[in-house]
Amino acid sequence: MTRHKDAALFDGIPDDLINDFAAVRRAKKAPITATAINGIKREAAKAGITLEAAITMCVERNWQGFRAEWALRVEDSGQQSQLGKAGQATATAAQEWIRSRGNG
Repeated sequence: MTRHKDAALFDGIPDDLINDFAAVRRAKKAPITATAINGIKREAAKAGITLEAAITMCVERNWQGFRAEWALRVEDSGQQSQLGKAGQATATAAQEWIRSRGNG
């Protein structure tokens, strides 16, 4: 698999996930920029999940970006995300964060 030209922005995320996210962004005519990735990092931190989990959610749901409240809304509705083993750990962290805020 070819390394994506913007891979340095993604802090160790697997190349296949970066390429999938780039395809989503390209389809929406939204280039990958440092500002966009920094915004996703900020929102992932608010949701208590990793950047990789946030990018995975973006790809799975065809989102060009990520907002903490979107992920928390998904968790509140009881939907299970298909994030895999690492993602399930971050989803659990997000659920714990929701409970700690008195919303769960």
